[in-house]
Amino acid sequence: MTPIWRSLLRSDLPNDFFEDLHYAVFGLGDSSYEKFCWPAKKLSRRLERLGATAICPRAEGDTQHTLGYVDSQSACKSCYRIFTIPQNR
Repeated sequence: MTPIWRSLLRSDLPNDFFEDLHYAVFGLGDSSYEKFCWPAKKLSRRLERLGATAICPRAEGDTQHTLGYVDSQSACKSCYRIFTIPQNR
C-alpha cells in the first residue's frame, strides 16, 4: 500500500478533513476482473466520508467495451458544465 493510501485510510482523520475539497474520480479498468475499478470506488467513498464534495458522479471506463470506455462520455459532459473551456484553443 502506498503512503497516500495509508494516510487517507487513517481512522483518526476527522469527518470534515476535506470539507473544502471538490473532486472528480474517473476509474479505468477491465470488467473481466472481480475488483473492476476498485481503487476509484474506494477513493471516491473515502473522500466523501472525509467531507469532500464530488463535482460529478464517479465514472468508470471499461477496456472491455467496444469503444474502450463506458462512462467517460457522461463524465466529460458533467465536467464541461462545471468548467469553462476556452473556445479558440
